[in-house]
Amino acid sequence: MAKTIVLAAGLLLCVAIISGCSSPPDQEMKNAQDAVTQARDMGAEQYVPEQFRELADSLNSAMAAKQEQDSKFALFRSYDAAKTKFENVEKMAQQVDTAAAAERDKVQQQVMTIVDSVGTLVQQAQKALSRAPRGKGTKADIELMKNELNGLSASYEDARADISDGKFSAAKAKLDSVMEGTERIIDEIKAARGRH
Repeated sequence: MAKTIVLAAGLLLCVAIISGCSSPPDQEMKNAQDAVTQARDMGAEQYVPEQFRELADSLNSAMAAKQEQDSKFALFRSYDAAKTKFENVEKMAQQVDTAAAAERDKVQQQVMTIVDSVGTLVQQAQKALSRAPRGKGTKADIELMKNELNGLSASYEDARADISDGKFSAAKAKLDSVMEGTERIIDEIKAARGRH
C-alpha cells in the first residue's frame, strides 16, 4: 500500500513537472514579427511614426519576456506572459496598419490637391525671373535666383516621381519646400521691381 502511494505521488509529481514546462510561443512570436514587418512595409514608420515606435517597443518587450524565460531552467519556464504580449503586438500592428492607411490617404489627397498649383507657381516664377529688371548690381542676384529656381524645379520633378511611386509623404515634403522657395523668389523679384 505504501509503495502504491509513493508510486502515485511520484506519478503526480512527474505530471506536474511536465505540465509546468510550457513551450515557447514560437508561432505567436512569428505572427507578431510578421505583423510588424507588414506595418513597416505599409508605410507605418513614415505615416504614423509615433504609433509605429510604440509597436516596435511592444515587440521588443515581448521578445525580452520570451528571452527571460528561455534563460531559466526548463522546469521553471512559463511563457504565458510572453505569449500574451506577442498576441497583443499582433493586434496592435493591425491598428497601426489601419491608422497608417488612413494617414497615407490623407497625405495623398493633400499632395494631389497642391501638385498642379505648385507646378503653376514654378512656371510663374520662371516667367517673372525672365522679366526681372536687369540693372547694375542685380545681375548676380538674378543669376542666384535662376540657379535656385532650377533647383526648385528639379525638386518639383522629383516630387512628381515620388507621387508616381506612391511615396506621398516624401512628395508632400518636397512640394511644400518648392512652394516656399518659389514664393520667396517671386517676392524678391517684386521687391527688385519696386526698387527700379
